[in-house]
Formats: sequence, C-alpha cells, structure tokens
Amino acid sequence: MAFAVSQYYSLSPGVLFLGLCLLLVASHGWDYYILNLISISATPLINNLLLLGFFLIIMYLLQSPRSLINQFVGTSFLVGTGRICYSLYLWHGVILLLLLGTQRNPLQVFLYLLVTFAVSFLSYRYIENNKWGAHNKSHP
Repeated sequence: MAFAVSQYYSLSPGVLFLGLCLLLVASHGWDYYILNLISISATPLINNLLLLGFFLIIMYLLQSPRSLINQFVGTSFLVGTGRICYSLYLWHGVILLLLLGTQRNPLQVFLYLLVTFAVSFLSYRYIENNKWGAHNKSHP
C-alpha cells in the first residue's frame, strides 16, 4: 500500500526545480558560514531552506505510485515499524535503562534493539490493537 501524493493534488516539475534550488542555496549558505562570511545567527534560516528543499523534492517524487521512494516507503518492514512506532516510543526508554544503563557495547545495543522491537510488537498486538477491537476489519 503506497501513498501517492497525486491522489490529492498534482505537483508541477517546477516544485522539483525549486527544491533543488533551495538545496543549492542552503549548501552555499553553509559554505559561507564555514568560511566565516556570515554569522551563526543565519544557521536556522539555512537549515529551514535545506529542510524545505528536501520536503519539496520528496513530495514531488511521491507523486508516482511506482516511484522508487514509494516502493521503499511501502515495504512491509517500514509499514510494520510505522504501526508499532507508538509502542516503540513508549518502551524504548524503559528498556534502554534496564538493558544498557551507562555501559554499552555492540552486543548490548543489538540485544536492546531486538528486545525493544519484540516488546513493542507484543504491546501493539495485544494492548493497542485490542483498544479498537482485534477482530475489527476496518482497522489496518
């Protein structure tokens, strides 16, 4: 199930061009900041131009249901992660404190990620999903 922007409205190629121009302006802005040609107070504007440029480019690319970005966003892993994201948000802090503490190594981080996803999935499946009714066909 891919989300297509064109279901609601259509964007012209000018949006893509504007997004690319904003990225170009923002990259030059960062160059000027690094060379001390502009002050640090301009960095929020540069960041906003950068974000707006990426936003416009992504929205333009989402128009086609068969686009690569739509296929990526529609993968079962990302859709499933999106469904359990609230459970991930709720559980990650608790599990982080219980499993990792202050000392971290790669094995502990892997175990933390595995346990967090497992607990979040179970929480979504047996707690959140029951809120709307586990047998309700209208709920995704």
